[in-house]
Amino acid sequence: PQPQNNLTADDVYRAAQSGDSVAQTIVRRVSYYLSHAIQWLIMSYDVEKVVLGGGVAQSGPAFLDPILSELSRMRAESHLAETMLGADKIMLLPYGFNAGVWGAITLAQKGD
Repeated sequence: PQPQNNLTADDVYRAAQSGDSVAQTIVRRVSYYLSHAIQWLIMSYDVEKVVLGGGVAQSGPAFLDPILSELSRMRAESHLAETMLGADKIMLLPYGFNAGVWGAITLAQKGD
């Protein structure tokens, strides 16, 4: 049989929640790298809020919680991280939210 290539990020997060060890490893690694990217973004540019969205947004807490957990670990290791990486700086857009359209509207309004 031909392998199916229709696996989505949501499938991986659901499998991880169901105890699949390969999926759990993937989620841990993705969360680790995304958390560090978020840390670098916040600490380099002092952004007020990091908004995550797209297809993975439908995974909700299964996607966001491991990232928040890794950021919490970073805060525990560094006073600077503790002051800059508050959990309130991270937001998950609702699934289906069209951020591109809203961004374009905002830019158009600022052009007036």
